[in-house]
Amino acid sequence: MLDVRTYIDGVAQTAEDYADALAAATAGNGVVWADLLLEDDEALEEVAAALGWHEVIPAMLRQSHKRAKVEHTKSATVLVLLPARYLDEPEEVELSSLAIVVGPASVVTIRGAAWVDVDAARDFLSAHPVAAGAGPYGITWGICETVLADSASVLEGVEQDIDEIEEQLFATDTTDVSRRIFALQRELVRLQHAASPVPDMLDDLGDALPAAAAFLRSAYRSASDHAEHAHGRVVGFRQTLDNALSVHATLVGEQSNAEMAKMTEFSIRQNDQVKKISSWAAIGFAPSLIAGIYGMNFHAMPELSWPWGYPAALLLMVAVGGGLYWVFKRHDWL
Repeated sequence: MLDVRTYIDGVAQTAEDYADALAAATAGNGVVWADLLLEDDEALEEVAAALGWHEVIPAMLRQSHKRAKVEHTKSATVLVLLPARYLDEPEEVELSSLAIVVGPASVVTIRGAAWVDVDAARDFLSAHPVAAGAGPYGITWGICETVLADSASVLEGVEQDIDEIEEQLFATDTTDVSRRIFALQRELVRLQHAASPVPDMLDDLGDALPAAAAFLRSAYRSASDHAEHAHGRVVGFRQTLDNALSVHATLVGEQSNAEMAKMTEFSIRQNDQVKKISSWAAIGFAPSLIAGIYGMNFHAMPELSWPWGYPAALLLMVAVGGGLYWVFKRHDWL
């Protein structure tokens, strides 16, 4: 659906017919602003034909955009922004496109998704009639300012989740911390791609304005500062997540070391118990062996007829057991 408005002396008026509005604007009676969705091919072709766009512009608008950019053609200047919204539940940044085609007496916004709303820009321009009355680049500045303002809510959502991750780092359950960090870093990379070119783009637009447009040049410098601040926050968030990942790795390493120490201590205790059991088993086995030999009661055993054979066997048992006990005790097995 094509939504057309004409700005005359900074005041917006709804236009029913795009051709009439464009003709009035071209004659010096205001600036026409048309808004449409990228998927509306019929409206896009209608606007392109009415404004006499070079065929490269519609093709450029239909491309998939992963970075913001600005292109200057003979018939218009094309500014592509990547508005974002933050989906808190899946912790994802959703990006779309907002192309602004600026002509001598026209501004055309082509939205990549229906959720990209330009009503905030219209309200902003209503509150700033000086900007709305400053021509196409005044309206473009108002649109850029509202897109930058909307990005603040996205950064607040990201910052809140980063705070939750920092708290979770020192919590009992840290099973999904690394997953959250990596997922949020991926979203911040996409957001950085969208935000990093914007300051230079706004500086480029401001520098292209004539020296007489001092108000707009200053406005674009201010918008560039806002964009630089937003980009700086994104970079800061990535550094914070990098540090959080390092802290998490350190904590996991310490936890693993503690668990390994417990396992080693348990293994040592178990080994000591095995030594003790083996030692007492050997001490007990020696008398049993002697008793078993003499318990066979063969007639050919000469010791059976000795008067001191029984005491000697008992003494041998005690001596062997005591000798084994002394050996094991000396080697710290008992």
